[in-house]
Amino acid sequence: MPDSSEAKVGDRVYSIKYGWGSIEKIRQSINKISVVFDNGNADDYFFNGHFVYSPNREFRDLYLDVPEISDPPKPKRMITAIRWVNVYKSSLYGPESTGRLYFSYKEAMQEISILRKEDYITTIPIEFEVEE
Repeated sequence: MPDSSEAKVGDRVYSIKYGWGSIEKIRQSINKISVVFDNGNADDYFFNGHFVYSPNREFRDLYLDVPEISDPPKPKRMITAIRWVNVYKSSLYGPESTGRLYFSYKEAMQEISILRKEDYITTIPIEFEVEE
């Protein structure tokens, strides 16, 4: 609850666990409220809406109205893509150079002046993961 320190006995509250209920008692000195739910259950909560007896007080359970709960966004699916790349012998890095991969036409065009038809070795597929 945003600030139930201003709540009054008899105010209606909503619990994710129990549903609707009413505030039965407010204990300002220890920042707790007692709630009796329409289904007959009763529990104590801190003013921030967290359950008093929860071992993990990270999650809020008590609200002034029904909370809007939505699913998290669906994660993007990863798919395997294949790109064909040309391999050229490269004299740019010396005679012992094993070759150079050009991943795009633009990249190859940047160095087109050093590529010769006779330097072409092969075209190979490269697999990698991309978001769908």
